[in-house]
Amino acid sequence: MNSPENFGGLIPGDSITVTHDNGSTAVFEVYKSEIYLKAEFPTKALYSPTPGAEIGLITCDGFTPSSGQFVQKPGRLR
Repeated sequence: MNSPENFGGLIPGDSITVTHDNGSTAVFEVYKSEIYLKAEFPTKALYSPTPGAEIGLITCDGFTPSSGQFVQKPGRLR
């Protein structure tokens, strides 16, 4: 999966390949996918340092037209 519209379908075991400007690649394996209500989003945990290279993909869902707000944020795919 290599396009943003597919992020919601990623499950543990899937891989994400990132191509750098110099042509080299880094491959990450999804090991976790979580969904949080916006009010319960664990900002510190998701933006804390990690022991190795890690990519965090954070998306929003649950758009409420009346408020113009998102009510859910799926957490970091690790």
